[in-house]
Amino acid sequence: MKTKQISAQALLEEGQQLYAAQQFRQAMEIMTRLEALPEADATIRMKALNCKGLIYSQLSDHVLAEHTMLQSLALARQTGDLRAMYIRYDNLAAIYLNLKEHQKAIAALQQSIELKEKSGNQSDIPRSLIQIASLQFAIDHNEAGMKTLRQASSMLRRAGIRDMDHMIYFNTAVQYKREGKYEAAIRTYARCVTTAIAHHDYLTAVRASNNQGDICMTTGQWARARNKFKQCMDLAQKASMPLLVATSRLQLAHIALKMDNVALCRRLYDEVAGPIADSKDALSQRDLAELSVMLHEAEGNYPAALEASRQYIRYYKVFYDNEMSRTILDMQGKYDAEKAERELQRANLRQVESELKALRAQMDPHFIFNALSSMRREMLEGNIDNADRYLVRFSRLLRMILDTTRQPMVRLSDNIELLHLYIQIENSRQGNRFDYTITTRGLDPTAISLPGLILQPLAENAIVHGLNPRKKGRGKLNIEFSRSRGALRIRVTDNGVGRQPGKAKDENHTSHAMNIIRDTLSLMWQDKGPKDFLTIRDLKTNNNIGKGTEVTVLVPLTA
Repeated sequence: MKTKQISAQALLEEGQQLYAAQQFRQAMEIMTRLEALPEADATIRMKALNCKGLIYSQLSDHVLAEHTMLQSLALARQTGDLRAMYIRYDNLAAIYLNLKEHQKAIAALQQSIELKEKSGNQSDIPRSLIQIASLQFAIDHNEAGMKTLRQASSMLRRAGIRDMDHMIYFNTAVQYKREGKYEAAIRTYARCVTTAIAHHDYLTAVRASNNQGDICMTTGQWARARNKFKQCMDLAQKASMPLLVATSRLQLAHIALKMDNVALCRRLYDEVAGPIADSKDALSQRDLAELSVMLHEAEGNYPAALEASRQYIRYYKVFYDNEMSRTILDMQGKYDAEKAERELQRANLRQVESELKALRAQMDPHFIFNALSSMRREMLEGNIDNADRYLVRFSRLLRMILDTTRQPMVRLSDNIELLHLYIQIENSRQGNRFDYTITTRGLDPTAISLPGLILQPLAENAIVHGLNPRKKGRGKLNIEFSRSRGALRIRVTDNGVGRQPGKAKDENHTSHAMNIIRDTLSLMWQDKGPKDFLTIRDLKTNNNIGKGTEVTVLVPLTA
């Protein structure tokens, strides 16, 4: 009997060695054999199931990983082994995080902490608390997250443990960044980098350095961002992380282009293009495609920029469809789990859905197809100069649209530049049949921000459904920005056909765009602003004949 037990134990050890060597298929075969082996006792089968669960997780089959880990946990309970039980709860927390089930992950970590307390393993509790705080921040339980983080920090100080300081700094910096306290976040990330390196945790150091660079880029501090990404690249090289080295170089290439160093951007781009293209990282490949568009445009190679734009659209659509779907599912899960915060979660879910609809509306494939067709027509007719101007505007517009949908708030000056490009393209495509003006009254467009998904649909409705159907005379489109009642007032006026059902107007399309804008503004005002934050007025002649439309929007002022 003893020989049989040793045989099962030896088989288990062989499977664990194969797992450590990342030979997952062979390890899985051995663990499956162990489950059915008569002489394998509960402890052996518990460990075999635990290893299978880890393998499923490595293979991204997280549903099977959860099922198998729960089986291992049940056997751990039978054995009464507290250490085995809290290890399984820690593993379950990691699986739930991959499944985006944050509440379940928090619950698993809380169970792990209780078992660690019972077993007398106090030293591991702060790490679990830090993980809980990170999850609480992820679901916007910011006060709870800070409280948990302070509890972990207090325990570490009392115990004299310093090897987790960098994890405290990292999560604190994440919260500062979420709150818009960028300088505090940068300083705290810097402390994280120093302490992480001291404890040889290069992955955390790389992540912290990368996040510093991202903040500097967001705030337009290009030279500072360059230094942070150089640091990030050096750390990634020391830690033998080739993909992170490549992505750091990619960011340095972006910064070089922002600082008008096209030659340096080209050199860095050529260095990273191969490694990133060969990787399976969708986000890095999308960012590489974006840089390719910008670089070709800066070099004046507009045909290559156009081809790169098409590739960017493909990466962009796949990435954002997946990201938005995961975000919506994650928020729906939080909605179900948090009964006390249902109204808040419902509002957040509507906002994500609204942004997704707006994103798809802005990336209207009909508009892209029509624009490309117009360029092709100009080229076939020999109007090379017109085609070249058209291509430059289209490339710039496409990049700006993609940029604005990556951030919730966009400067008014950037919104206005996007409007100019969009209107010029539409006017050129329609044979320059109308004139337009964009004016700001008493405003600094660089000091005001608003969602990047409000203005373009207003201009589109005025052009496509108002001016284009106009039969006689020259069209006029006026867009005016001013202050009114403590808000940014946007007034869009056209002398088109007006709102006349059945006369060259797609009412469903117009209603769809207006609903997106109305939902976004409603979320921004949160019932604290004017009821008339979006009004549509039909302009009439003295004979009560329609002579255009005026749309007025009030947006809360955000610096």
